[in-house]
Amino acid sequence: MRENQTWIQNEILSVLKTTPLCAENAERFTAAWLSQKLNYSRNFISQLLNDLVTQKQCVKINTRPVYYLSRSQLLAQGYSVPDSVSVLPGWRELEGYKTSSESDVFDRLIGKNGSLAYAIEQAKAAMTYPPQGLPMLLTGATGTGKSFLARLMVQYARSQGTLQENCPFVTINCAEYADNPELFLIHLFGYKKGAYTGADSDRQGFLAAADGGVLFLDEVHALKPECQEKIFLFLDQGIYHMIGDHDTWYSCKVRVLMATTENPQEILLKTLLRRIPILVQLPDLDHRPPTEKRELILSLLQKEQAKLGCSVLISDLAYHTLETAHFPGNVGQLENTVKVSVANAFLRRTENRLEIHIQDLPAYLGSGMTFDLLQCSDQTLHPLQSVAGETQVQSGYGVFNRALLHTFQSYLDRQMSFDSFLAVAYIKLEQYADTLIQDRWITPQEEIFRNLSGLILSLTSAHSSRRRLSNNKIKILTRYLADAARQRQQEFPLDAQDKETVEAFQALIQQRYPLEARQIREILELAVNTLSLSSTLLPTLDLFVFLQYFSRDLQRSSVPVVILAHGYAVASGIAEVANQWLRTQMFDAIDMPADCRFDDVTARLNEYIDSLEGCLELIILVDMGSLENISETLGRERKMNIGILSNVSTKLALDVGAMIMEGTHSLKTILEEACRRSVHRYEMIENQHKANAILAVCSTGIATAEKVLALFQSSLPATAKVELIPVDYASLHQGRMTSLSAQYHVLLIVGTLDAAVPGIPFVSVEELVDQKNMDVLDRCLKGILTEDQMRRFKRGIIKNFSLENLLNYLTILNPNRILVYVEEILDRIQEKCQCSFSGRTIIGLYLHISCLIERLVIGKEPAQYPDLETFTQRQAEFIQVVQDSFAPVCKAYNITLPVSEIGYLYDYIEQGSVANKADSVAEIQNDDFFDVHS
Repeated sequence: MRENQTWIQNEILSVLKTTPLCAENAERFTAAWLSQKLNYSRNFISQLLNDLVTQKQCVKINTRPVYYLSRSQLLAQGYSVPDSVSVLPGWRELEGYKTSSESDVFDRLIGKNGSLAYAIEQAKAAMTYPPQGLPMLLTGATGTGKSFLARLMVQYARSQGTLQENCPFVTINCAEYADNPELFLIHLFGYKKGAYTGADSDRQGFLAAADGGVLFLDEVHALKPECQEKIFLFLDQGIYHMIGDHDTWYSCKVRVLMATTENPQEILLKTLLRRIPILVQLPDLDHRPPTEKRELILSLLQKEQAKLGCSVLISDLAYHTLETAHFPGNVGQLENTVKVSVANAFLRRTENRLEIHIQDLPAYLGSGMTFDLLQCSDQTLHPLQSVAGETQVQSGYGVFNRALLHTFQSYLDRQMSFDSFLAVAYIKLEQYADTLIQDRWITPQEEIFRNLSGLILSLTSAHSSRRRLSNNKIKILTRYLADAARQRQQEFPLDAQDKETVEAFQALIQQRYPLEARQIREILELAVNTLSLSSTLLPTLDLFVFLQYFSRDLQRSSVPVVILAHGYAVASGIAEVANQWLRTQMFDAIDMPADCRFDDVTARLNEYIDSLEGCLELIILVDMGSLENISETLGRERKMNIGILSNVSTKLALDVGAMIMEGTHSLKTILEEACRRSVHRYEMIENQHKANAILAVCSTGIATAEKVLALFQSSLPATAKVELIPVDYASLHQGRMTSLSAQYHVLLIVGTLDAAVPGIPFVSVEELVDQKNMDVLDRCLKGILTEDQMRRFKRGIIKNFSLENLLNYLTILNPNRILVYVEEILDRIQEKCQCSFSGRTIIGLYLHISCLIERLVIGKEPAQYPDLETFTQRQAEFIQVVQDSFAPVCKAYNITLPVSEIGYLYDYIEQGSVANKADSVAEIQNDDFFDVHS
């Protein structure tokens, strides 16, 4: 008998080995199909198959139905399932043993096909994009694995040949330089001999050390703005100066990676962010799927087991405590927790065995238990091999559809009514919907899926007159479609019985629910084209259950009401609220977005009315405008009474609905009573308090205004209750002042140009530098600052509003060096023109000429001067004077002074106006460089 069984087992193996492993052949790996093929009973074949699993010749996929796969066939098709694994919970887990034709270091990452899939895809792109990769910023809380991912990126680039095997990987913890930005720049760029006291020889920096490799800036948020500026220049042009050598540009080929635990939009300069094309956020441990957390626990335990060389067992209670605990430090804290637990258990180890019990876990984990203690025992121990099975669970999509098919089969077998089937299906749907709603970590790829899904549902809902979906329902279905699009065909193979069940389900939907069938078909046609759904079989069934669930408690009204309103979802929103409150499917809606034509709305309304077969009365609620004349488009041949009410609102809809439900009012009475109840009332609450504010207005752009305010802020006492608001000069003459005055009590305006706002004093930057007109500050701030605070404020003004501080916004040029050049230029112009400028004019010219030189150095287009030809002819002598005066600085910086810029300089000197200076320097101040450093 045994020999006969062996012979049959060989026959089974022969069939399994010669059957290609694909979704279409899935049923051929079941006991039912093999029993028919070999002409033996199903129970007998099932027994032999399980024996083959025990003998390590087959792997069992423990789903419904159960599948049996030959190990030799798996190996031939690229699956490397270890002998220790005999049973897998699903097809998805089998994919985890798929071997790649090329080594991929990211296989070490748990979640590589889940929550970290997008991060890995972006990491590969950042390292391999020619010619020198792309800068990348990793964000995420402490312990999420940013540094580990950075190391894997370098290994990946080496394995792909993108970087040499021995290429450098230089890591800098920027937090060490948080209070010493000068030291950071010295270490980053290196220095030349004599750059500072103690610099006895040249020394290369981190950039030079990372040449040909990768520079990793960890905790980059700790860097001061001036350090970020220097990094920006290197990312932008690949060049830098060594400290102490401002004449020589150095370059190197370095891939730059950065990491931060903070929000980059809040702590990094905007220009630096714009030079980082790839930003990837790593999820917190609590935001990752539970299966990944279980895999991490198992992986960490297996790592300790290999290190100790003995078997590690963990109690049921200890394992579930780790599984459900919250770890603020994320994966890093979990790893430390496992190490501490193993270390505590190590004291009680035997020669070949180490047991982890609840008392071995850190004490703080005990306060976070969220599971039923009665279901766990500290005496029940699990070897790690059995824990591995618990780390794998079937997806919510698979669980829901298995339950759906099983329950519908019971209906087909006449074991339950169709209403009972729907009741069970609703319970399963609610469980599945909970998993969709609680999925808090969404990658950008999944976000695209959701956006497309939402658009599909909105489009189909907008064209459906009887099955309009509310925004909340669209949101849930959006998540479902995105989830269905992510599923792979092999994750959910259908055997012959499943296919028969699905076909019977589809036939029932088509026969009994033609309207729902049509809407489902419209949704899935779009989904196949945009989301690449591999099959519409299961989504058809799922969407039917969703639609039935959404309308399960709503009864159809005897008098339908359709709402028409302008706006994206105004009508839909009113209809949804009214239906829910009245518990009746009474209101339908037709939205009229801003770009929607009136003819399109009327066509949809007529289509809607045509679908109301046998309906004798209809009420139309409209909001305003052209919709109020909707009666002219309905035709006179309608065999029904139609009432139209304007000025629709939620209250009007509820009033109409309540009267329809009473059933005692005629249509005309409903319309008259609804109009009588629609009485408007108003109430006005005036602003009783306005915050004090000081405005900064600069003709040279809002960036300079922000700089002025920063200096003003540092002068004011911290307790001063005054809002500081930067304002663009042009906006004050375009209505901005009106809105500011309505919200704030504006005390004062400071800046480079008097906006001439009636009733509000103005103090110029030049006056603050010269310490003139200070009595205006006394009057404006009286009652807000004490005498002592006012004295300290004035001392702060003297300290902060110096010309050197105002020039600190220069991007490349050294303020101290440029001041020398500007002073020489002004001296030459005054000497050759035989004139003497006022103190205020000189201060303005220092700012004007400094910005002008800066803009020419960085190669920006010169300002356009009106009627340049006339100016050139009339002021040839002045042009020559200025060109001669600028000659040294032009030679020093290798720049050319355009005549158009000389024109603005002439206007400033001749008219004593700062307005023209604004045009001359506005471009540089709106440039990326200036936005950051202002």
